[in-house]
Amino acid sequence: MFEVMGVVAPIFLLISLGFLSIRLGWLSTEDYSSLTSFVMKISFPCLLLTKLSAIDLTQHFRTDILLIFGICSICLAVGSIQFFRRILGREDTLATLQGGIGVSLSNNGFIGYPVLFMAFASPPMTTYATVLLVENLIMLPLIIFLLNRASPSRQAAISQNKVVVISQLVVNPILIAVIAGMLISVMQINIPGHITLALSLLGTAAAPLALFTIGMALVKIPSIKETTDIAWTSLGKLVLHPALVAISCFLFVDNFYDPDIYAVILLASSPMASLYPVFGASYGAPNLTASTLTTTTFLSLFTISCWIAFLRI
Repeated sequence: MFEVMGVVAPIFLLISLGFLSIRLGWLSTEDYSSLTSFVMKISFPCLLLTKLSAIDLTQHFRTDILLIFGICSICLAVGSIQFFRRILGREDTLATLQGGIGVSLSNNGFIGYPVLFMAFASPPMTTYATVLLVENLIMLPLIIFLLNRASPSRQAAISQNKVVVISQLVVNPILIAVIAGMLISVMQINIPGHITLALSLLGTAAAPLALFTIGMALVKIPSIKETTDIAWTSLGKLVLHPALVAISCFLFVDNFYDPDIYAVILLASSPMASLYPVFGASYGAPNLTASTLTTTTFLSLFTISCWIAFLRI
């Protein structure tokens, strides 16, 4: 557990700095929306573009892992959204945030990647690249589509014109970056070095700034209702997601004791993506999503250690 603590300690430090920046008056709550907009519309798209364009899609592709991880993530997202909506009675946007992103999308940049290097002498980077493809080419577009469709502020327009949903997706910077990165990779386009460097510098700000804004949103203490959501989302992300992937691999993969299989289970066991509260800020739930991410990340100290022990890595 101490090794895992070393991985997540910088995360809590960045969150604490964001919290202190509000408490000490260095920043105001008005700055929060500007910072989250920068992450969603500029920094994170640049990160996706540079990462995906550097992946060789012809080599970093393992069909069985892609199908298992993709199907498990989609099924878990759909089931979790229905659970939050029908059982807990949450409105569509919040149910999509909690079930779609909170339960089904992992923080494989800040936590998953370091955990692989901690657990393996030679980390299975093919599996890591495959998981990135699933999350960025399948899960993100699906979640953004569902959020745009469920957003209360857009319901009237959507009910009158279904083209509104499509237009929201077409102009979304994240999806534009995903498609552009995939095309650059497939077509093997060489981007000039100075352009790549500029985009990379902007992209490196995405994860730390997202964590910093989480601390800014934590000024408000969660209510009892939010505590219930936090508990269920943490259970889904840290236990159900990796358990579903592990069971599927055991049933459908010839060699379960393969480092690639262990790696995909550990990647699924990571807490939700650090951009989760940024999505929450865009769709009306900044405080809940920030509190959920902080709680789940802390609990992952114990759950990831348990998965490592269970798999005997």
